[in-house]
Amino acid sequence: MAAKETHLPQGVLRAVVISQMLFMAGHSLTSGGFLNYMFFQFAPSAFAVALLATLPDAAGMLGLATRWLSRYCGGRKRLWLISFLVARLTSLLIPAALIWREDVPFVSAQVFILICVGIWHTCQAVSFLAYLSWISALVKDNRWGHLFAAQGVAGLVVRLIIPTLIALWRENIIKKTSPEWEVVSYAVIFVLGSGLCVLSMVPLLSLPEAETPEDSEKPQSIVPFGKRLWGVLRDTKYRRLLAHWWWLSLFQGLTQAILWKYRINVLNISLPTFLMMDAGMFLLQIPMSVWAGRLCDRGRLWPAYVWSVVGVSFSMLFYVAATKETWWLLVIGHLLFGFFGMVNVCLNTASLRLAPGDDNLMQISVLRQVGSAVAAASGLLAGWWLDRFLQSNEGVGLGAGCRILMVLSWAGRLLAVMWLLPFLWRGDHAGETESAGDR
Repeated sequence: MAAKETHLPQGVLRAVVISQMLFMAGHSLTSGGFLNYMFFQFAPSAFAVALLATLPDAAGMLGLATRWLSRYCGGRKRLWLISFLVARLTSLLIPAALIWREDVPFVSAQVFILICVGIWHTCQAVSFLAYLSWISALVKDNRWGHLFAAQGVAGLVVRLIIPTLIALWRENIIKKTSPEWEVVSYAVIFVLGSGLCVLSMVPLLSLPEAETPEDSEKPQSIVPFGKRLWGVLRDTKYRRLLAHWWWLSLFQGLTQAILWKYRINVLNISLPTFLMMDAGMFLLQIPMSVWAGRLCDRGRLWPAYVWSVVGVSFSMLFYVAATKETWWLLVIGHLLFGFFGMVNVCLNTASLRLAPGDDNLMQISVLRQVGSAVAAASGLLAGWWLDRFLQSNEGVGLGAGCRILMVLSWAGRLLAVMWLLPFLWRGDHAGETESAGDR
């Protein structure tokens, strides 16, 4: 049997790395800490914070139609380009909430932000899935680990530096001027971030379109969609991965919004402090991503994945133990989030290796978008429960309610690995055995 190529196409690797650096520089300024701290300017309830945290996941359900949309648009690259542009242009509207007139009927500033976030992330979910399938088709499957590791490291290096520098600039210069400039700074940062995201498209434009698999399916027909969905669910190996990821999404979703309420309203963590903790997490994710890429390409995907999920789960225990006096325990918890660098590389590799190499959009859409919907529903339920808990237990406090959810999240995250154990016990490497003989 002919040996497989073991090198990555340098044009693809270079374009992906440069694009990822630009995108993550912009994305870090329009999401996470910057978006949440801006939203907290409007004194939102726990349920409103849960909506903000879960909308990106809930809106992503349209990603299930990515395969159909790619055929309708004439290819995965074209779909990525169109949906990405619409997503980023919508995100540019969010800073208008800072000058929103509260007498506008039915639509407060909070509602306006939530609507924009919903549209933005609906389109971004489609663009991400189209991008992932498109790029993976340009690279040999035994180099996916290398590709995703390089992509992850490129983004992490930028996220390690850019948000922290911008936050320190805002904290030490802008906040010392006037309250008006402090508000304006959020808008400036958001526009800058969106511009960088749009710029990230440029390096990828020169890459070729991936060939679309031919079949007799009509794009307008819903019947083939149902058949393909049933085919995904019937696949024993892929169903095991689906069960794992949906279970993990359920319990990670419980703390999506809760962690923000806990950091800001209970422990009073400032934005620069939070971003410094994030920087430590990203610093650890860099070697984790590189290590994961090597393990994936050397047939050690499942051990790497299982232990990284276990490592992430224990971060919750340090959050539970933290108080205002021992807030530094969050630093340890955040460092354990560094295992997400390995989780992300392993999940991308596993989802592609278990799927048909020439037509994987349905598989990765079902995995990620249904998982996102589960996380969104779980996050909303947690926000609703926390509001009810605080109303009926006035003397207990916000911290107690958050800790209950975090303990539950820890247990669920830890148990998520049970779905992956058969891959380890049976020596089942989900296609790695076949490719290993070809190398």
